[in-house]
Amino acid sequence: MVDSNDTGYADADGDGMSDNTETTTEPESDSDGIADYLDLDSDGDGCNDVVEAGYTDDNGDGILGAASTTFNANGTVSSGIDGYTTPADIDGNTVADYTEVGPNNASTETHTACTSYDWNGTTYTTSGTYTYPTTNIAGCDSVATLILTINLPTTGDTTAVACDSLVWYGSTYINWYI
Repeated sequence: MVDSNDTGYADADGDGMSDNTETTTEPESDSDGIADYLDLDSDGDGCNDVVEAGYTDDNGDGILGAASTTFNANGTVSSGIDGYTTPADIDGNTVADYTEVGPNNASTETHTACTSYDWNGTTYTTSGTYTYPTTNIAGCDSVATLILTINLPTTGDTTAVACDSLVWYGSTYINWYI
């Protein structure tokens, strides 16, 4: 294949680089056969790279900028309000979030409470596993899971017969009658 956008050199993989000088393979993080620089979701987690990188995707198409994307003479998107800063690395592991499936898409909490527990605006009164669909800090769909144990208070009646005194739960009762 000849690259018609440049000087006519051979470019079999269509990446804009001459096959004669190309010595490395482009990164391809999710093994879908699309190089990261062409893939709108490089890590295959269902969240567009532009959003994971911390930029604005006004229309949700996976491309920086508004519905009609415009470019300047250098090929830089000029219709976007951001996108030309260092991509987000929310977990701080020095790997850009758009190239890794991170823990940002799900979370689990375990809690024990007496009588009831309030979580994400809902009051729960029974033990169980509950989910809450939300949007994570990268702007992608996420699911929070709550594993909840409710310990209900116990009540009961005790009947006792005593002559002079009674010790009950650490308290001593002397000559009392009902």
